[in-house]
Amino acid sequence: MIIWRRNLYVLFGLQMLSMVGFSMVFPFLPLYVNEIGVKTWGSVEFWSGMVFSAQAITPYAMIAIHLPSTLMPQVRQQVPPQVPQTSN
Repeated sequence: MIIWRRNLYVLFGLQMLSMVGFSMVFPFLPLYVNEIGVKTWGSVEFWSGMVFSAQAITPYAMIAIHLPSTLMPQVRQQVPPQVPQTSN
């Protein structure tokens, strides 16, 4: 088996396992938020939604940090080298 295909299958399986884990936690999230100190039911719903949406928002924040570092080698390749000027 080609190495990249094996890696793809492993990552696919782990991603599915992660998604199942998040979906199993969601029904109990309001109980946990209530346990940590949020008392009004409107606030419990709001903070449960915020906690659950954090797993979707986090990748977008990481792209902003990671993307410039991945583009740097490409930007460096596009800049022509400076040729020193010689005066005669």
